[in-house]
Amino acid sequence: MIKKIMLFLWLGLIVGCSVGPNYKRPQIYDDQNLASSLSLQSGNSAIPTQEWYKSFGDEILDNLIDATIKSSPDLAIAREKLQQARLNLGITRADFGPEISTSGNYNKNDTFATPEYKSKESFYQVGFDASWEIDIWGQTRRLNESQYAVMEGAIADLKYARIVLTAETAVNYINYRQYEKLMQITEHNLKLQQDIYDIINKKHSAGLADDLALEQAKSAVLMTKAQIPSLRTSINSYQNALATLSGKLPGQIELSDSDILAKKPQISLDSLHQIPIEIIRKRPDVIAAEQNLIAQNALIGNKIATMLPNLSLSGFLGWQNHTLSPIFASDYQIYNSAANLSLPLWNWNKQLNQVRLQKSLTKQATINYQKSILNAVTDINQAMKNLEEECERNLLAQKNQSAQSKILELSLVKYKNGLIEFSDVLTAEQNKLKAEQEYIESLSNWYINIISFNKALGGGLAI
Repeated sequence: MIKKIMLFLWLGLIVGCSVGPNYKRPQIYDDQNLASSLSLQSGNSAIPTQEWYKSFGDEILDNLIDATIKSSPDLAIAREKLQQARLNLGITRADFGPEISTSGNYNKNDTFATPEYKSKESFYQVGFDASWEIDIWGQTRRLNESQYAVMEGAIADLKYARIVLTAETAVNYINYRQYEKLMQITEHNLKLQQDIYDIINKKHSAGLADDLALEQAKSAVLMTKAQIPSLRTSINSYQNALATLSGKLPGQIELSDSDILAKKPQISLDSLHQIPIEIIRKRPDVIAAEQNLIAQNALIGNKIATMLPNLSLSGFLGWQNHTLSPIFASDYQIYNSAANLSLPLWNWNKQLNQVRLQKSLTKQATINYQKSILNAVTDINQAMKNLEEECERNLLAQKNQSAQSKILELSLVKYKNGLIEFSDVLTAEQNKLKAEQEYIESLSNWYINIISFNKALGGGLAI
């Protein structure tokens, strides 16, 4: 009997199949159309790198990102989710084999059918129980396939969390340096305005300047001073953001001086269109979306398998005797085996709807995968356009800054010689301050757009 069951088992394993559709990547946007939408050039040579931020040449930023990656709560959460996915996969794989347990019991039975008939019986029993649900239709195999895809998705989520964290840290760092630089510019202009006010005040005391000029000079000083609290608030805000990203409390992060905004990162705009097209499908969030699709697709077969006949085997091997000794003797050995074949009938409609539900979830995952590719291409396209436009704006802002500095210098000379009104000097000074602020803002945006471009690529390029 046991041989027949074993033969049936092996035949089932040999001819067994995994029901449900095998995964095939949906044909969503071929590479040629993707490349065309991004105006990619042939002969792509750009090489992806996870440490793209090191091209900025700022050691403080490098160390900050490295420290943040090690202690970020967001990454710690992503790592735990990956660990959970691996454990779930291990739990699922355990279902491939039989379940074996050991047991022991004592049974005592006293029977008093009539006063004349009395029966007392007791026995001890120890042994091993085994049960095995045969995976004829691939129910467990499909679940294992799904859980493996979930694990791969968790790996991709962890990578994407690192990309997002790196980009956010870099953006907040650049913004911190931007407002730090704006504070320096404002304080420098405040000193200049204070010097001008002192000159006007002396002229006013000597009767060489009217009240209007004095009040205008005073107002200019007050307006510039009014900007400082707001700048301090912004500096503190970005400093706190950097602390939070790195898992530290506000005030626990200190940043030494940096000249990162004293230079403009060199980048060839042509290199933006030299990225390999496969980088889109390798973006971690796109990979995560596809792995979710694979997981949902596998569960269709898992649900279908529940509607088909199910075969399970069970057995017991042990010893039984009226006394504990000698219970393990061969004369007291017992065993039994059983095979069970079942097919659900009454809840058929429920299981059918579960299959339909899973097909709908798979369709939703397909749409989400399509959306992830669209988002990736849109992110890259927008980042390219932003960089190209900011490049032109930055050049104009730099030229305007130089021109406004020269205008203020000439205006001061003319005013001292009595050739122009003080209002002309005030206008020139305000234009200079605005031009300096716009240039720093543009330079900061230039860095941030590079960061956004590298984030859009799913890691970045050494450009």
